[in-house]
Amino acid sequence: MRNIIAIILLFAGMSTWAQTMTVNQKIASLPGTYKHKRPCKNCTGVENTLTLYCKVPANGGNYSYKEEYINSINGDHSSEVTGRWKIVDTAAGLDESSIIIGLTANNKPGKTEYYMLGNGGIEQLDPNKKQIDPPFNLVLKKL
Repeated sequence: MRNIIAIILLFAGMSTWAQTMTVNQKIASLPGTYKHKRPCKNCTGVENTLTLYCKVPANGGNYSYKEEYINSINGDHSSEVTGRWKIVDTAAGLDESSIIIGLTANNKPGKTEYYMLGNGGIEQLDPNKKQIDPPFNLVLKKL
């Protein structure tokens, strides 16, 4: 009986370790470039590019976010924002391995936008760190 209890406790410990390892692996994979193309009323699409830069360990760093309007009625044009990113939560009630990052633009130091690592990329969240149900996909895929 003691052996069975010991085996159950061993597997329970391994399960917790595996979840922690998954979170740590996800954190280490955050830096990089993510891209997404969304619909646009007055153009053929808006291409969003988010690049996360950091030094090891990957718990924050600089970022750049570029938005390019393709074939708009005013011609192609783009804007770019730079700032700092950091991990703000690793659970937030979404699931035990969710990682939420906050982006704070250099030109808007009091405003933070939130993104969650998941669904094969980074997904934009609302100001309360909740998932958005938009009419189109908001997931930026890692290149």
